[in-house]
Amino acid sequence: VLCKDRDHLANFLNEKLLHVPGITNTQTSMILHTYKMAYGALPSFDDQSRDDSIMKTDDK
Repeated sequence: VLCKDRDHLANFLNEKLLHVPGITNTQTSMILHTYKMAYGALPSFDDQSRDDSIMKTDDK
């Protein structure tokens, strides 16, 4: 996932991912700087709730 800040990531992990059946643990890596993103559109976090602004990093 792509989150806008650490609080957003913590909310996703604790409020969403924690409740998915079958998930027993997670491993998280944070990227401090991205030089280039190969996406068709830039992610937007403007005027959206935190839950709606979580973007998947693949098409699955």
